[in-house]
Amino acid sequence: MAQDDKDDEKQEGKGTAKKAWVLAVFLDEKGKEISATSASEYKLNDKVVTYSGYNAALVSHNILVKDENFLVFQGDVETVAPQSLREISRRIEQISGSLELAGEYEKAKEAQDRATENVTFNFNKRRGISGEIKR
Repeated sequence: MAQDDKDDEKQEGKGTAKKAWVLAVFLDEKGKEISATSASEYKLNDKVVTYSGYNAALVSHNILVKDENFLVFQGDVETVAPQSLREISRRIEQISGSLELAGEYEKAKEAQDRATENVTFNFNKRRGISGEIKR
């Protein structure tokens, strides 16, 4: 073993690494693997494909890969950790895709509130009429 390798082993885990790699592997329901290498070579089922083809395959499995939010890289943890809860929630909503549905959610919530008000009004009206009939 070379001296450099021995030194690297002694320093392991102390934030002194000069190289790193990440392997993200996704298996669909059929056990087919979707993965990418660090060399920007994208493969689907052991066939090299373009990034757009790779991204489309992930999207078809409801995995949204946007703005480096798919993974939080080791060096980026320090930038995410001090964020406020609101910022972290927004980031999670963006990653999950629910941020895009916020407008529809607000409309549905308003419709629910109106329906609740109508039900309450009609219930109170009915109670009033029932009270008048009993008199």
